[in-house]
Amino acid sequence: MREYLTIGEVSKLLNISAYNIRYYEKEGLVKASHVSDSGYRLYSYEDVYILNTIIILRESGLSIKEVKKLINNYNKESYIQAMKKSYEKLDKEINRLKLLKDDINESLEIIDKYEKNKETFSFKDFPERRFVCIKKSDYEMDYSIKEIYDICDENRIDMSVMYKRDFYYILEENQISVCLLDDNQYNLKSMIYKKGKYLRYSFFVNNDMEIEGRMEEMFEYINKNNIEYEGDPILIIGLKASMISESGYIGELQIKIK
Repeated sequence: MREYLTIGEVSKLLNISAYNIRYYEKEGLVKASHVSDSGYRLYSYEDVYILNTIIILRESGLSIKEVKKLINNYNKESYIQAMKKSYEKLDKEINRLKLLKDDINESLEIIDKYEKNKETFSFKDFPERRFVCIKKSDYEMDYSIKEIYDICDENRIDMSVMYKRDFYYILEENQISVCLLDDNQYNLKSMIYKKGKYLRYSFFVNNDMEIEGRMEEMFEYINKNNIEYEGDPILIIGLKASMISESGYIGELQIKIK
């Protein structure tokens, strides 16, 4: 009766491909203890144990080089340090995935809210918010993305982060300020919006030209309901739900209530 396992049997036992086993052998991490008369690799308990250890180490995020060092020169201190390093890497990855999951969930919630209520007025209390102005322009908004890029580059604003956030537009009488929420990492002047209750108008538009119509609708609602307000409106473009349509996007207007 045969005492050892073939590469196919080890592959099935450890749920690993025969290709990976051969790769680990090629890298000098493990070696079959026996070879049959027909030239087939045969693996002992010890071989399977080493392979299983390799799998655990690799799944823990260690490189082939790090695994080889541990396998060939094992000592407890090195193993503990490797596991601590792996733990830290996995912890960072878990946090990254959690943030990604939260972003996806927020996108789905925004889309679900829009599907249930195409256009809605509501009220919400906001804390004090500080907006950093990236660019001021007239209502033609005839600036290029290169201008925005250069401003961000000059002020060390990470554009890759910027395009994962919502855009805020402060709608003044004769100009628009393109803004981001200021989290104290920018060296640009901030615009402060006071803590308090805000009227919110959520809507969908097919293009930028429709924003003016949404503004008129919001002020019609304000006048009809005798709402007193203060300050300039804020237009928010929700990038997290920007793919709801091929051409349009979800937006929201906010204005502070007295």
